[in-house]
Order: sequence, then C-alpha cells, then structure tokens
Amino acid sequence: MSKKVTFRITAEMKEALGDAIVTAGYRKKDKSLWFNDAMQAMFLEDAGLSKVGVGEVNSTFPKTETVIITDENLMRIDDAIEIIRRQDPHAEGVKAMIYRAAIRYAMSGFVRSPHGEAVAS
Repeated sequence: MSKKVTFRITAEMKEALGDAIVTAGYRKKDKSLWFNDAMQAMFLEDAGLSKVGVGEVNSTFPKTETVIITDENLMRIDDAIEIIRRQDPHAEGVKAMIYRAAIRYAMSGFVRSPHGEAVAS
C-alpha cells in the first residue's frame, strides 16, 4: 500500500521543485511519480547511498513537502535505513535525508525515458 509522507526541505529546494519536475518531462501534478522514479533511479545508481545527508549539516529545512511513496520504494527505504545506520548508528532524521537526497538527485539531471522508466542523464 502506498503511503503519503510529509518531510522538511530547504526553501531553495521548494522554490526549484516545480521547474525541476517539468524539466524532467513530467507535469507538475505528477510530483509523486517524479519523486518515486527519481528515488528508484537513485537507489540503482548509488546503492551505498553515499549522497544521502551530504551537505545537510548546516542546512535548515523551513519548508514542507508531501508525496505519495510506492510500496516498492517503501521497501527500498527500509533497506536504505539499515545501510545508513550501519555507516552512522547515531544519524537522525534518516528518512527525510533519503527523501531530500532523491530530490537533489532528480534536480541534478535525472530524466524520464520515453518508455516512462527512470534513467540518469
């Protein structure tokens, strides 16, 4: 069963979100689809999750974002949490870090293939 989640992001990320979705070939109302495709592609490209949490130490997250996450990605998130906890047992806000990493990944050049499959550019 899919799950609706709300998490905190930077003001800059919030401001750029709509344009990033459209640039990747999605409609703005397809934000959750874009997010899930980006998350799937990020997990495939960065299995060790080396980019999760990068650059967040001194960041503030005043804005909120809400997406619906697919069952498949929910399972991947559970696996990702285990990976990150092995690297840093004291990490806090791990799920939100994963969500923000997926958005950063998508904004850095993620594109959608003509067949609707997520691919990295």
